[in-house]
Amino acid sequence: MPALIRSFATFALIAAGSAAQATSYQIPENIGYKDVTIIQSNVVEECKELGRQLSASLAAELTKTGVEVQRVATLDAAAGPVVDIKISNLVSAGNAFIGHRKSASVWVELRQGSEVLASKGFTRDTMGGAFAGFKGSCTVLERAVLVLGKDVAQWTQSIPLRGAAGGSP
Repeated sequence: MPALIRSFATFALIAAGSAAQATSYQIPENIGYKDVTIIQSNVVEECKELGRQLSASLAAELTKTGVEVQRVATLDAAAGPVVDIKISNLVSAGNAFIGHRKSASVWVELRQGSEVLASKGFTRDTMGGAFAGFKGSCTVLERAVLVLGKDVAQWTQSIPLRGAAGGSP
């Protein structure tokens, strides 16, 4: 009898783990600005790929841990948990000759249905790195958003989901 109970418990754990892995997070395929009017216009005009780069980084980091990710044009919280992320600020000062001083910030809400499970802001600063060479501002900002993708992925996975879709009730 104890062997039967152990077998059942093992099966239940495997089934629960499979259900958790079956959860598919939605993220925007191109992450937009929370308020484009506060971002330096030259950065918005010149660094057009930052939203896609941030989305790709976030998707890659979540996928590395076995989480299924859908990059979508429009988020639909009714279809599953969504990572509603917006670029809240970009700062671009300096240049390749005197040194870069760049910063990227995002605001994230993890939603499931009509409920906001958690929200948080993240910021990464960079100076371009030691011996970075003569890199442009967009390349340096890209480094910041790629790391923000990792930060947001770790945070996202630390938030338990609701109900049978892979989280606590």
